Amino acid sequence: PTWPEFVQRQKVQVNIQSEKDTSSGTRKFSFRAHQSHINTTPRHKSGIAPETYRDSNNLIQPHAMTLYEQSNRYDNILRTLLVGMEEHLKNQHHQLTFRFGLNHSTTKFSEQNSLNFFSPSLGAHYEKPFSTKHRFFMLLRHNPLEITNQIASFLNSNAPSYNKYRWNDDGDLIPNANERGDILQRGGGPFHDVDPALRRPFEERIVIGARWHRLGPFSFSAAALGRIVHNNFTVRFDETTAQTYTPVTISDP
Repeated sequence: PTWPEFVQRQKVQVNIQSEKDTSSGTRKFSFRAHQSHINTTPRHKSGIAPETYRDSNNLIQPHAMTLYEQSNRYDNILRTLLVGMEEHLKNQHHQLTFRFGLNHSTTKFSEQNSLNFFSPSLGAHYEKPFSTKHRFFMLLRHNPLEITNQIASFLNSNAPSYNKYRWNDDGDLIPNANERGDILQRGGGPFHDVDPALRRPFEERIVIGARWHRLGPFSFSAAALGRIVHNNFTVRFDETTAQTYTPVTISDP
């Protein structure tokens, strides 16, 4: 489930870049750092949300009830540091650019937990003219993916949480905490934790295409893109829960 919320974001960013001419082209050094401090205040209070359905006789029947816990404001801090070098080689026959970098990402989402990654960032771009109006280009990249505020909120132990139960209604279709049955689902920050072996997702991308100039100042390009993402984050039961979990049949008329 999602909750209405009020979000405040404070962001500080620093970009420093230097460029040097070489005998074969140019060389660039870059330093980028940014930090976001995100404060979230849920706009809901604790309460009970019932779920019902209509049976084959068109009568309303109880199904489940979700108990939402009281939640206060919580903070996430996202920091990224990137140090890189770019080498640009150019002559009358082709252009070639190499990019190397080291990306450090720190995400703090509670007093107990945080994510901390050092990841390489690599790239190459090749371009070859066939005439004054036609060019072939190819791009290769290996980049770590951004750790977003949604990931930090998912793992923040102060984020909103809920428990969903089978609803053993007494016949009045008014939910009450005493009518809780078997637990069907639970979620929210307090129930989520980080696997010590967690690895940062990254993508490998290749782009091949052509560019040509037509109609005066206008240019056109066509390209094919291939992209593979590795180490996607996956949500699983912890070992204790997996061993004690019992599947529950849910009525779905």
